[in-house]
Amino acid sequence: MNIMDDIAEALAQFGVEAGEVDPAATLGELGLDSLAQVEFADVLQERFQVAVSDDDMSGETTLGDLLTLLTGRTAS
Repeated sequence: MNIMDDIAEALAQFGVEAGEVDPAATLGELGLDSLAQVEFADVLQERFQVAVSDDDMSGETTLGDLLTLLTGRTAS
């Protein structure tokens, strides 16, 4: 499983369908409000064992942005 697959699996907990997962999609477009974004950051931190701050997440953050962030932090 790759990182984007892991992100998609984590998003499923928030009602996001696999077909909606696209690197260009923003968290806002996927229906994650500010509270869900904080909860999603917590899920990502636990899943990837890296720090994901509230500043890393916004309604304008794309899945591609998260992929880049997680790839960089898991490689460290």
